[in-house]
Amino acid sequence: MTDKENKLLINIYRFGRKQRLFDFLKGFILFSCIAIILWLSVSLADILFYFSTTTRWGLWFIHIFILSYLVIKFIIKPLINILLLKKNSDMRLICSSIRSVFPEIKNTLSNAYYLITKNQKNQISENLRSAAIQKYLKNFDQYNFSERVRLSDYIPSLNYVIPILLGAIILLSFKGERILHSSLRLLNPANEYIILPEFLFEVQPGNTKILKGKSINFKVKYTGIPLNGCRLIIIDENQKLLILQSHLQSMQIRISNILQEILVIL
Repeated sequence: MTDKENKLLINIYRFGRKQRLFDFLKGFILFSCIAIILWLSVSLADILFYFSTTTRWGLWFIHIFILSYLVIKFIIKPLINILLLKKNSDMRLICSSIRSVFPEIKNTLSNAYYLITKNQKNQISENLRSAAIQKYLKNFDQYNFSERVRLSDYIPSLNYVIPILLGAIILLSFKGERILHSSLRLLNPANEYIILPEFLFEVQPGNTKILKGKSINFKVKYTGIPLNGCRLIIIDENQKLLILQSHLQSMQIRISNILQEILVIL
């Protein structure tokens, strides 16, 4: 193989590699946009309707199937095409792609590639083969095929990508915590990820009956925003307010010498 023949094959290879790299980038962008739409739409639906465990499991399997298909189509296949392409690979399809970009070359590139790479023993004399190749090679001296592979031809339209990204940013800025919570519920359907309230009271004892002449201790554990204090309200013939005293991480009060039976309901 002469230097000019090798130069032409390298020219074809660079076009094919650049084209496949941009195909991979295009697939990655498309996959990202579709994944963002699926994620936000299902998370918002969960916020609105609060899906049951069964529904979340169904959505989990459906999305695993959809995302697996999209990963194979838009990421794995283009990546494999990049890795499999070598300088000695069969590049006839790449020649056809180059013809679509440079229609003026017609079939001359495919013919030249065929003559350079095909074993022609007992079919055509070496002199005729070399003469035909040299005739074709003269047509490609001024061509740099890879220069015509432009990134702008492979990136999806910004009319679709920008609104998707802006919409995602706006939703995350206003509903970020709720979307994160729904995302966790959808990623792990077995867990409800229950959100605890902003404050929590724990009163000891709970519902109880206090007998006449007995004593009782009330203890309140509280988490949340700071409180100025805690009061125990006793409703009988005369309503009474008793202020609980702070003690370590709780508030307590002791009532002694109870004159009548009291029913405590929380």
